[in-house]
Amino acid sequence: MPDFSPVEIALGVRPQAELAKLVENQSAGGGGIHAEAQRSLANRGSDRGGHGSGKPTGHEVLTFSPEQVKGYMKYGFTKTKATVSKKKMIRFNNQNYYLTVGADLFSSHKSTPVQISKYNDRLFIFEPKINGILLGEALSQKPYEKPVKSACQPEPSEMELTITFLEQHGMIVNRPALIEIHHKGLNLAMTKNIFHLNQNRYVSYMKKIRQPEKRKGEALFNAFLLDCQNHLRRSHVAPYASHGEI
Repeated sequence: MPDFSPVEIALGVRPQAELAKLVENQSAGGGGIHAEAQRSLANRGSDRGGHGSGKPTGHEVLTFSPEQVKGYMKYGFTKTKATVSKKKMIRFNNQNYYLTVGADLFSSHKSTPVQISKYNDRLFIFEPKINGILLGEALSQKPYEKPVKSACQPEPSEMELTITFLEQHGMIVNRPALIEIHHKGLNLAMTKNIFHLNQNRYVSYMKKIRQPEKRKGEALFNAFLLDCQNHLRRSHVAPYASHGEI
């Protein structure tokens, strides 16, 4: 079965029976957008006076929220085969991508075959089979030079929001280093808290540095990273568990 388009779903172009089959195939991974789609289908059946279990009569319009469409978008891009290394990395198009979501699902002892699709500097990672469910995401080592901009985009991951926050405050982010500490427990709320607790010290530090702006941004990020490590050490946050590996 070919990949489905979230736009086709939102506009009701695809038959309801086909959508139902896709939801059934992809809902094995749990709730989220799959559960929402199942509820939408159930509601459509009840709206027809209890005839939802009968044979579909044709194309029907299903209503999805913008958040649901953004979730489905991750399934709509062209997929290709790839491998997640035991270091939680994917090598694709001469670029290293580091897992930011779902890293705990992959083995630290052997490589794992997957399917991936690419959107700007992100990779969406799926089971290596037709209509495989979404397992996680990865982010490129360096920012994408020419990102595609559209009115409707997939929801940003927590790591992307974290990077955006740090860059807005003058930091030049070393993505692999930040992703590594993210796996040890750093999240967006913690990032903001650590930054605000040390903001005055960062301002004073930046005034003392007599370097080009790029070097100053890198130095500021390194100072922030040290504060994160100290915070996690005091909090005793353990790295992600390995019991969920596949």
